[in-house]
Amino acid sequence: MLVAVCGLSLAMVPAAPAAAGDAQARRVVHAQARMIKTELYAAESCFSTRSGPCLKGATYRLYSVVLDAKARVGALRSRALSPRVRSGVERYIAALDHQVAASWELYESALSLYIARIEQALRVTWSWVAVADRAMPLFDP
Repeated sequence: MLVAVCGLSLAMVPAAPAAAGDAQARRVVHAQARMIKTELYAAESCFSTRSGPCLKGATYRLYSVVLDAKARVGALRSRALSPRVRSGVERYIAALDHQVAASWELYESALSLYIARIEQALRVTWSWVAVADRAMPLFDP
């Protein structure tokens, strides 16, 4: 296929064929990312209201969701995936490793109720969510 863009001719290379597990991997990773962000927003909301019990519960749920996400995304390794999606899975799992540690630190910070420590842990957790988000384009068809 040949496409003309602004008077230039560009040869279009067809995308690599999708593997059988690509669609499921896409669904799983996007669902887990949404769940993690939902719980992180809940933790931020609790922090902004300075509600200790709410924050403790929200950060524990976040830690639980991140651990579950790591297990679910890790299970995708055994599926037939295209090289692009497999790369995305590996990058996402690497980011989840750091998110597990960061969310545990956030939970421990919430238990201490030390505001500066909680703020720092929230920033670190969000930074690892951003790293995981950079793997998302690898799941696009």
